[in-house]
Amino acid sequence: MRKIALVTLACLCLAGAVPALAADTMMLDKGKSIMIEPDGSMTMLPAMKTPVDPEMVKASKPFTTCTIIMKGDDGKLYSVEDMKMKDGKMVCDAMKAM
Repeated sequence: MRKIALVTLACLCLAGAVPALAADTMMLDKGKSIMIEPDGSMTMLPAMKTPVDPEMVKASKPFTTCTIIMKGDDGKLYSVEDMKMKDGKMVCDAMKAM
């Protein structure tokens, strides 16, 4: 009976870990978009069937470095581009090591 309980517990732990592992390797496919609202809600948008509006292209800029998006205790959404910290490490490298 105890073995069954331990196996069940191990399966539940593994089931909880799998989504976390999947999130770690999430990749955005070409043409798709992620819309992130100020409250932190996210919507994955399918690939666009029409060309992107030129005004939207003009207002956008390509990612040139790692960007961290986080929600503060105040409920606001913040973004930080990778930078060197006082200890000489890059923020994104330190976050990946957590």
